[in-house]
Order: sequence, then C-alpha cells, then structure tokens
Amino acid sequence: MDDDYAKLFVDFTIRQESCLFRPVYGRCKKFLKAYGYDFENNVCVQYLYSGCGGNTNRFSSMKECRKLCVVNRDNVIKNVRDKDPYPSPDFVPVWP
Repeated sequence: MDDDYAKLFVDFTIRQESCLFRPVYGRCKKFLKAYGYDFENNVCVQYLYSGCGGNTNRFSSMKECRKLCVVNRDNVIKNVRDKDPYPSPDFVPVWP
C-alpha cells in the first residue's frame, strides 16, 4: 500500500469513529460551546454541549473539527483515480 492510499485509509478510519455521528447535546445541564461535524453537508458546526454524555463527534475548536473531519472530496477522487491507470467503470466513491 503506497503512502497516499495509506493516508486515505487512516483518514477514513478515524472519520468513521468520530465524524459520522450527529453532534449530541448530552444529558447534563451546562451550556458549553462545542464543535461537531455535519457529515451530510461536509462542514463543521458550532453547537451547545451539556458537559456529559454525547458522543465522540465533539471538538473544542472549529480548527480541530475541520482538520479531522472535513474532506476535500474533489481531491480525494482525483488522487485515487490518478493512482489507478485502469479505473474500474463501476467505480463509485463512498463518503463517510
């Protein structure tokens, strides 16, 4: 596995663990600013977190959320296709 494919695999594995959940308020009564990834729109959003519960789609900064979760989809498709001199006609990208 070359470095580009390895990086894509690692990136998607991490995203599956953190970025596929919807941001969740939690079960306590605080109102803390947090950031979560909206996978349907491929953007990070600010939301209120209760201080406990919730899930792993919770970041302390917009920058941290974007670094881990936001995908430049055009570049991913281009990089994968550039690596394969004979791309399958059935190739369909799947996004987390």
